Amino acid sequence: MYWVREIQAAPLFEQGKPTDALPDRPFDANVQMIKNTLAGRRKPASHATHVTELASICSGGSLLDVGCGDGALLVRAQTHGPWQRRSGADYVCDLVLFARQYYGLENVRWLDIRDGIPPDWLDAFDVVALTDVMEHVGDPASLLEASKGCLAGGAKMYVTWASSEHTDPLNPGEWQYWGMDSIGQACCRAGLELDHVFYSGIEIRTSLRRR
Repeated sequence: MYWVREIQAAPLFEQGKPTDALPDRPFDANVQMIKNTLAGRRKPASHATHVTELASICSGGSLLDVGCGDGALLVRAQTHGPWQRRSGADYVCDLVLFARQYYGLENVRWLDIRDGIPPDWLDAFDVVALTDVMEHVGDPASLLEASKGCLAGGAKMYVTWASSEHTDPLNPGEWQYWGMDSIGQACCRAGLELDHVFYSGIEIRTSLRRR
């Protein structure tokens, strides 16, 4: 069961600090990512690639999607598992509401993992994914380091990076772009190292492991 409400204007971000206590209301259908999903304008091709590469790291274990947005990757991942456990976190309240109400993803939480890892997520996941996130983060090393705390022993992270070789002319100063050197530096500061590079082109897709 899900709800869509029509309103004239709505803020993208919920006022207040993200917590696990979601407001008791429907999601706002005017949030751009939700509008794209409902209109079928998401990126199924990239999602298919991401979940295939995720499954090559670990299939059938536990998956945490940090910055999961509307939850679409978690839904798609189930077709390449099945994963025993799928969880997600995002700090945009309406995206978490959408993931729960539209997709039925009860394990998606409204939180910024840099503010503290839930106790049941510490050292708990076989794969931690950050897809289409790193270009929007001001302090990438802190997000990587916080996410690392969710890795079980021997587990890996799956991270995509917007490539500095293919900058978006519509977002020249808003996104953070990456090359292999800057990726290596961010990983080093977070206590991680490159494990594998799946692809390097318009985006760079990597797996990372603890140093």
